[in-house]
Amino acid sequence: MRIAVSGTHRVGKTTLAHEIVDALPGHDFVDEPYHDLAAGGHVFAHPPGVADFEYQLEHALETFGDDTDDAVFDRCPADLLAYLFVATGHDDDVVRQWRDRVCRAVRSLDALVFVPIEVPEVIEFTTEEDSTLSRDPVHDLLRSWVVEGGLDLRVPALEVQGPVTYRVRVALDWLAGVRG
Repeated sequence: MRIAVSGTHRVGKTTLAHEIVDALPGHDFVDEPYHDLAAGGHVFAHPPGVADFEYQLEHALETFGDDTDDAVFDRCPADLLAYLFVATGHDDDVVRQWRDRVCRAVRSLDALVFVPIEVPEVIEFTTEEDSTLSRDPVHDLLRSWVVEGGLDLRVPALEVQGPVTYRVRVALDWLAGVRG
């Protein structure tokens, strides 16, 4: 299966993705574009800007096109489109420019797991650690696009929340049903 874990930053996506990989024999973990590119030597602005999100989105689209079977992706292209949309001040032309490519890439998935912001936070951090002010708007966009179908991704999606062990159990039970 090709599965992506989606959500804004600091919600527990990476932890959940690793747990799913550990539970599904033969599945590989595919790191999010930011970490993958940074490990390759790319230096991002802090906070990331429009060019940084475009670069990550292009990388995500290439990675999704690799025909990797049995993989769990930490992030999907829709995540990066949401960040890009927020970074450009909600420029609708940005969505129009990238929408078809993002939808095609995401439709290559068998399943999408969305991790929301929770109160109280699952991963605690301070506002000083997040100077982008993008977390809430990106979360809201992703929920409307991924869970509510606003971007017309046409991929089965599940929203999971709660403690990590609960998230993993719910996601794995749901994925077993998606797999058939």
